[in-house]
Amino acid sequence: ITGSSSKLLSKEIATSLRGRSLSFRLFPLSFREFLNFKGFEFKEPLIEAERGKIKRYLEEYVEYGGFPEIVNYSPLLKIRTLQEYLDLIVYKDLVERYGIEKTGAMKGLMRVITRNFARRVSIRKLHGMLSSLGLNLSKTKTYEYFSYLEDVGFVIPVRRFHFSEVESIRSIPKLYVADVGFPTVLGVRDFGYRIENIVALEFLRRKHYQEPRLELYYWMDAKGEVDFVVSLGFEIKELVQVSYNVDDPETKQREVNALLRASNVLKCKNLKVITWDYEGTEAHDGKKIEFMPLWKWLLRL
Repeated sequence: ITGSSSKLLSKEIATSLRGRSLSFRLFPLSFREFLNFKGFEFKEPLIEAERGKIKRYLEEYVEYGGFPEIVNYSPLLKIRTLQEYLDLIVYKDLVERYGIEKTGAMKGLMRVITRNFARRVSIRKLHGMLSSLGLNLSKTKTYEYFSYLEDVGFVIPVRRFHFSEVESIRSIPKLYVADVGFPTVLGVRDFGYRIENIVALEFLRRKHYQEPRLELYYWMDAKGEVDFVVSLGFEIKELVQVSYNVDDPETKQREVNALLRASNVLKCKNLKVITWDYEGTEAHDGKKIEFMPLWKWLLRL
């Protein structure tokens, strides 16, 4: 079954067909698919010129995202098209489907989420942000509107890892958006959060297309956090930090220390830091930590 999401969401298709269905979520282009759309082909081992071109394309991917239609557009047309996508989500996927009357409040909620993407944000905090903007929406309605945005795939909440599933469900989520082009539309520039969002989307892409048992969480204690806990069933497979710049010794030590603490608590030895361009393997407190550039991780090289 194909067609506009304004007709049936995947869970509604399953209900309509009484379970006799398989639903596949469509994500924006992966970085490898993005390169294919650009007509860029490469073979290993890469020569220096190819590495340079991949990094330049990655900068564009991080800035404007991976919607197929806009890949080869000019920067101005990319922005205008992304703005139209946001309007389409509001009026096609939300207003028509759910009969939302407070479209201003819904637009405000989308803006607030987008401006705070890749951060821990509670419904209470979202409600407070809307109130500060003069948008009167009850906490119950804020939760309801948030659930609609999650249903249509605009916002992707990732919960804190707990050994208790109930505690995990109750935790404050980190909020990722469906495409990093949306923050660009609103003038949000933070590069570090962008690459973290891209990593989250790539993990979810791999879950939907390759390993449906994969689950994604974040971990935190009183001293800091680890961006991603990757589990497979009851087994924790990987702990991943995302850090744009590890050149600063203090930043690097903070990321490493959080990984080591999480490793001790969660009994996981597969530790990774995804960076912009630093690559290497280091030993810290007797544990091996792999540092990998984002482009290599996305392309699985």
